[in-house]
Amino acid sequence: MGQDVPDAVAGYVDKVRRHAYQVTDRDIEQLREAGYSEDQIFELTVAAAYGAARLRLDRAMDAMAALSSSAEASREGGGS
Repeated sequence: MGQDVPDAVAGYVDKVRRHAYQVTDRDIEQLREAGYSEDQIFELTVAAAYGAARLRLDRAMDAMAALSSSAEASREGGGS
């Protein structure tokens, strides 16, 4: 905790998180040139993709819960 993330890693993780379809061979090569192994690059990729997917799922579940609560409140208040 509290460690700075190298620029090469931060940029790559952000790209995977926001625009995974834009990751290119050059992005991977830059990580290799920065000293990262294939296994480390794989772990970065999986962790970033999982984190992004989990965040999107959590947001979707929150939105569905809010919608469900709103609909339930409307039924309870509008049925009288």
